[in-house]
Amino acid sequence: MKSSPPVSGLTASSNGKVVENIGGPPVGYEPFIGALRYVLTPRLPRWKGVKVFICTSLQAVDCHLAFRICLENGLVIREGAASFAPKPEANWIRLEFPELSNAEGQSFILELRLQEPAWTTKVGLFETQHARSRVRRGARVLGVSPVNRNLFAQLVYTR
Repeated sequence: MKSSPPVSGLTASSNGKVVENIGGPPVGYEPFIGALRYVLTPRLPRWKGVKVFICTSLQAVDCHLAFRICLENGLVIREGAASFAPKPEANWIRLEFPELSNAEGQSFILELRLQEPAWTTKVGLFETQHARSRVRRGARVLGVSPVNRNLFAQLVYTR
């Protein structure tokens, strides 16, 4: 029986997880103003988490990163939150949820939002394109969150 070739961008770990790198290298920093939304299309079944690359600007952060996984029609199928601490450099935040066993090839919307941040909180997310625009930011302030495809992240699967 012929085995399938390895899928590029995937790394298997000793703890029974497979990690898929998505997006190119981070080139842009998008501050959290309202919600940030991204399309994710897992390449494997048994999807159970996302790791996002954030920066806290070395300031005290007393909030959580809330997330929702939605179908393209807007139906929320997973949600949760993760806490994080300020660090002197950018770091990965793990967003875990109950496994989606048939996720392979389906598109999902990942929505990210800071829960109860102080008005001085400065946290941002790294993206693979520098997409800062006053129109995009203004729309987010008004509660309109466009869906983007430029998230620098890792998808986590169960083996």
